[in-house]
Amino acid sequence: VLAMAASVTMATGVLDDVDALTATFLRIAGGVVSLFLLAPVFYLGRGNWISPLLSDWRFALRFCAIATFVTFGGFFLSLVAMKLTPLAVANTLLSTEPLFVLLIMAVFYGEAPDRRRLVGSLIGVLGVGVISSKSL
Repeated sequence: VLAMAASVTMATGVLDDVDALTATFLRIAGGVVSLFLLAPVFYLGRGNWISPLLSDWRFALRFCAIATFVTFGGFFLSLVAMKLTPLAVANTLLSTEPLFVLLIMAVFYGEAPDRRRLVGSLIGVLGVGVISSKSL
């Protein structure tokens, strides 16, 4: 939670100087560099970390499509929210992610959420509504 709070705060500072698309590119570039530097460390003794992508073109294509969707659907839009709204509101909106996970799991995987998850989600939506209404 602390890392996410620090990340959001740092991203907001950068957005004063650049637009959301440039900030998205910089964030992704930093992630790619980190991936190539750190992934081999985590895979020591377990084989080549990139071989699954190279061995199956369908998996690689799916991976690239998902990465593109996450990059522009997640990172870019979250940075736009941080640029256009107060930080507290943007961070609150970003915390609704679990609600969308429940929806996506139900639509694409047919996994119906149980009562506990639905109640938790409703409480989360109410909390987001209360916080957002106070800062508008």
